[in-house]
Amino acid sequence: MRVVSIIAVSLCLLSSGFAEQRAVLSELFSATWCTYCPNAEAAIDSLAHEMGPESLVVLDYHVSDGLAIPEGEERGDWYVEGTFYIPNMWFDGRVNVVGAGSVSGAYNIYRGHIRDRLAISSPLTLTSRYAIGDTDGEVSALIKVVEPFSQTELKAYVVLYENQVSGRNYVVRDILPTEDLTIASVGDSVEVWRSFSVAPQWNPDHMGVAIFVQSHSSKDVLQAARLELWMFAPSVEVHDYSVVDVVGNDDGRVDPGETAEVVVTLRNREGWQDAESVSVTISSDDSCLVLLDSISVIPYISAGFTAANTDDPFRFSVLPCSTHWARMQLEINAGPNDFTALDSFSILIGRPSLLIVDDDAGANYEQYYFDALDSLDVLYDCSSWLRFAPPLEIRKYESVIWFTGDDSTNTLTQEDIDSLQGFLNHGRNLLITGQNLGEDIGHTPFYSDYLHAQFTGIAPGDYFVYGVDGDEIANDLDFVILGTGGASNQTSQDVLTPANGADSIFTYSQGGVAGVKYADTYKLVYLGFGFEAINDRAPAPYSGKPECARRILNWFGYSITEVVEQTEPAVHERLSLRVSPNPFSRSTAISYALPAGVSVTLSIYDVSGRFIRSLVSGCNDAGILTVQWDGRDLRGGRVPSGTYFVQLCSPYGTLTRKVLCIR
Repeated sequence: MRVVSIIAVSLCLLSSGFAEQRAVLSELFSATWCTYCPNAEAAIDSLAHEMGPESLVVLDYHVSDGLAIPEGEERGDWYVEGTFYIPNMWFDGRVNVVGAGSVSGAYNIYRGHIRDRLAISSPLTLTSRYAIGDTDGEVSALIKVVEPFSQTELKAYVVLYENQVSGRNYVVRDILPTEDLTIASVGDSVEVWRSFSVAPQWNPDHMGVAIFVQSHSSKDVLQAARLELWMFAPSVEVHDYSVVDVVGNDDGRVDPGETAEVVVTLRNREGWQDAESVSVTISSDDSCLVLLDSISVIPYISAGFTAANTDDPFRFSVLPCSTHWARMQLEINAGPNDFTALDSFSILIGRPSLLIVDDDAGANYEQYYFDALDSLDVLYDCSSWLRFAPPLEIRKYESVIWFTGDDSTNTLTQEDIDSLQGFLNHGRNLLITGQNLGEDIGHTPFYSDYLHAQFTGIAPGDYFVYGVDGDEIANDLDFVILGTGGASNQTSQDVLTPANGADSIFTYSQGGVAGVKYADTYKLVYLGFGFEAINDRAPAPYSGKPECARRILNWFGYSITEVVEQTEPAVHERLSLRVSPNPFSRSTAISYALPAGVSVTLSIYDVSGRFIRSLVSGCNDAGILTVQWDGRDLRGGRVPSGTYFVQLCSPYGTLTRKVLCIR
């Protein structure tokens, strides 16, 4: 059983006596079927993040839905006789707000009432202690009078709630039996103790306890407090890792027969406790790995900071095996209060035959290539992962995918050109793709002699690409290169003419060649547009990036089975989340797929974990759904440049994606 405690006395103000700072009790009555309840939930969630437990205690009672409990509905009837409208918010049992037309509107109204209540001191202090295990728990509170008061019929309430329930926080799970209080004079005190059972469907790590004292006659709440495990423990996760082949050829990768060291960088999330005596144990079910040193200890990680096991790395050796991804599991334990977490990452063992050269000047388009190849179960390296400079090393690979993104000048440096010439002279396979390549280097001998093309102009505004009939790659292979199913970054696609034995394989809808192929001593596919822009969500008969990659790689000599295309509305077998474009300046599209109709939340957080805005909160149908984030926060202000996190919460799990905003 994990035991945590907190003293609710955080500030004393000198007046006629000792006036205690108040923690405002916010009681929301809502339902999963309610149209405007998500606005109220998002607004009060944001305020809870901003103000903290010392100022605001939040409870969300559900009405007439799957999360409702009888005690919660009875409490709503106690507050309101007759017709009960939701969302219905009560602050300290005195101030009532009905409805929530918008998140920002509800936020501003709630904040005003909370500030008004915080300006009124409390006559009570609460000193609380909370313990919870997998099946049961207990809570105790010492309530003491520090200032005279006039309210009568005081009762102590202990309420259990759970966070992250289908994306909702502070969901009331149980109201424990109340206790009548006899305290009346300054100096009087009473201790309240309750034990409780933890239902199998509850997650103890997400549970919290709210304690408050309320007058049964006037309904005034005199004082409140909330306790959650996260307040008293660290939250440590894997932030990064690096692998070095210490016994081997020192090329930065782990090959069969080599011994490697792994340095893991851990991050302790901001707002949690400092982590002490952080012990990390690594394991793997991979039969090719032999763990030589599997335990590492980091003495201390401050909240909001990172630390690595540089002085005590993990160590393993690799038995003979084929190229594959090896999964490593980590168990992280830390104090205080027995924090435990599981995390994992994967290490590429051996050298794959395919290299992706990320030459988009930091534009982050590589994820589109990763997603396409991952869907085909193709192993690959990426130049951004490796320690060497790609121009010197690409001959070690059979095939290369080279993309230049939005570059318009220096798309290929002379060093790049020399490297590619050497690569092709050795009989390798190259897919090179990018708008502006022809404009930039179309005058060079490399363009005509190795890319086998002549640059004839640009095709701005032409976003439909058609495969040449009868071509072994492109027959019936048509694309849309605009929309949220791709990077949507094409502004000046190159129009080509095949040269020196090349064939046309793709054309633009308004005329002109969009792609060529060449086969002799080497194989080449050159696309005058960015592969990353192919829209995977375009309706039939248009194809997506995976099918394009499959056709080209099979022409290079791979044997990849046919892609089974899904058309909307498809019922997806797993949860997924994608953000595009990324980075963005004005707005970005966030697409997510649900395997069934469920209630979800889609929220934005900054790098410190601070809530920025809720985009979706409520029941969604199965299939792919897309929403836009305009780069604004809860109150409509433009967020500054920086890194943000998009988090999708659903009964099927939680997914998080990083997005970069550039102003």
